[in-house]
Amino acid sequence: MPYNRTSWIVKAGRLYQEVSPLFSCVDRLVPHTSRSEGVMPFVCIVAPPRSGSTLTYQVLTSGIENLHLTNLWNLLYATPALGALATRRLCRDVPSTFRSANGFVPGLCGEAEGMRFWTHWAGQGLREQPDAWRPESLRELSRVLDHAVPAGSAFISGYLGHLFCMELLRSVYPGIIFVHVKRDLLSNAYSMLQRSGNGWFSLVPGALERREFGSVHERVVAQVMELHRMILSHSREEDTLQVEYGRLCEDPEAIVDTVVRFAAEKGVVLQRRDSAFPSFNAQQVVREHDDDTRLLATLLEHEGGEMPEYASFFRGLMP
Repeated sequence: MPYNRTSWIVKAGRLYQEVSPLFSCVDRLVPHTSRSEGVMPFVCIVAPPRSGSTLTYQVLTSGIENLHLTNLWNLLYATPALGALATRRLCRDVPSTFRSANGFVPGLCGEAEGMRFWTHWAGQGLREQPDAWRPESLRELSRVLDHAVPAGSAFISGYLGHLFCMELLRSVYPGIIFVHVKRDLLSNAYSMLQRSGNGWFSLVPGALERREFGSVHERVVAQVMELHRMILSHSREEDTLQVEYGRLCEDPEAIVDTVVRFAAEKGVVLQRRDSAFPSFNAQQVVREHDDDTRLLATLLEHEGGEMPEYASFFRGLMP
C-alpha cells in the first residue's frame, strides 16, 4: 500500500521506534555466522541534500551485490541483526522503484536513509555534532554488519549525515569507499530553496549555524558550498570517488561500473549485479530561469570565490 511520511502506517512505525530499544535483547536470538573473507566492503554516499543522493543510492543498490537499509530495517533500528535478517528474507528480490519524495521511498522494502538508525548507532543526526558521536556503539554495529552482510556483498548507505563524520566511519570501517555526488550548483541550490521555507533544510553545518544571512538565498548558497567543502576537506584519494549526478542520469550502468572499478583499484571487491535501469531526468535549471536562479547564480559565484583552495571543483559545477 502506498504511503508517505504523514501516513498512519509511518506514524505507527515511529511510535514503535520510540519503544524499540526495550527489545534490543531480541538480537541475541538471531543466528549468525562469521564472514569467510576479509573486511566488509562499505559503500558510503556523501552529498548535499537535493543533489541526487537518493537516486545514486538506488542505482548502486540495484547494480551491486549488497545489503542496505530498508524502511523495515530502519523501523527495527534497535535490533540491527533482526532488521538485517528481515530485510534479507523479505526484500532480497524486491526491485527499486527509482522513485522518492524528498528522499523518502515508500514501502517496507524501500531504500531508507536511516536517520533514526544512524543517530542511534553513530550519534550523528542532521546537525554537525562531533561531541555526540558514538564510536563504541558504531563498532558494535560493525560487528553485527560483519555477520549480517553476506560474503560477496557490500553494505551500502545513503544517509546524508555521513558527510559530517567521514573520519569516524573510516576509523571503524577499513573497507569503506565514499561516493561524493556532485550536481550543478545552481540546480542543487534552487531545489533546496524551494523546500527551505524560513528555516534550515536538512543538513546544518556547525560553521554556519550561528552565522547571520541577509536572505534565504544567501543561506542556501552558503549551505551547499560549505557541505561540499566539508566533504572535500575529508576526502582521500585512496577511498573517495566523485560522481556527477547528470552523468548518473545519462548512463547509470557506467556509474556503477566506475564505482566497481574504483573500489577494485583500492583493493575493495564489489560484485556487479545484472540490472535494468529506466531513463532519468536530471532536471537542470539555467541562470535565466527566473529571479531566484539569477540571484542564486550571482551568490554562488561570489561564495565560490571565497574558497580558492577548491576553486577548480566549484568552477566545474558553476552555472
